[in-house]
Amino acid sequence: MCGSQRRWACAAAGVLVLAMEAGSCLAGGNGLVERLRAGGAEMMPLGRQGALEGWLVSPSGGSPYTLYVDDTGHGVMGLLFAPDGGGMTGEQVAAAQQGGAPDKAGPVERSAGPVRASRIERASKASGPAPARMAFDAASMGEGFELGQAGPQVAIFADPSCLPSRAAVAELARRALEGEVRLRVVPVGARGAEAEAMAGAVLGSEDRALAWLKSGRGGGLRKPVGDVMGAVALNRLLFERTGSEFVPYVLMRGTDATVRAAVGLDFRDWFREGAVK
Repeated sequence: MCGSQRRWACAAAGVLVLAMEAGSCLAGGNGLVERLRAGGAEMMPLGRQGALEGWLVSPSGGSPYTLYVDDTGHGVMGLLFAPDGGGMTGEQVAAAQQGGAPDKAGPVERSAGPVRASRIERASKASGPAPARMAFDAASMGEGFELGQAGPQVAIFADPSCLPSRAAVAELARRALEGEVRLRVVPVGARGAEAEAMAGAVLGSEDRALAWLKSGRGGGLRKPVGDVMGAVALNRLLFERTGSEFVPYVLMRGTDATVRAAVGLDFRDWFREGAVK
């Protein structure tokens, strides 16, 4: 077992499972953008949609996040969706980045690569909750990392800020390294701006698997910039199209092409029941 495999195996044994929390909102009076800028944040305009003005905020010494401010001066952190349910934030960030990233955002270890508008468009045009097979295909469209070389294919939408997600990834990673499954992890910022920033830091790292481990230890990751935020938006949109309201959301495609789905740690039943062969 190589060094990185050992770190994964050790991490799998030490992850605690706690309850998930809600996402975060930000409220302020008139001049919110000016106050953020005065506090040292770099503010990149994303354009106006309806009554909302979009911004990519890169705080001094903090992780970037997307902010939408209405005409009253109130703001909310997160993703913007069109009336038909299509995601818009990824395209806004990608368009803004063509003009240059904020000076203080800093480099990432590796770009996640261009997130093509066609991929976001295909995900946006889907309607209604996806059956398990379509959800599995959605996971293959997302940005992430893979572990393992043998066994049935398992995909997981996991939020790096969610301890149940971290427990699920650690356990499945251990099984992947032991040759039981081939694992694909799709980091998704499902719980708000902080989760989006953590997912972006993972996706923008040279070694995404090790970056996932570091993200649970409170540091060592660079701020996500550039195409990475488009990848975060894509993963979030793909996850929402699965119809699941919770993370982690785990999918497994067996040798007979049948796809199973499980929420939380319920995937353990697959191993107890002998479904994983």
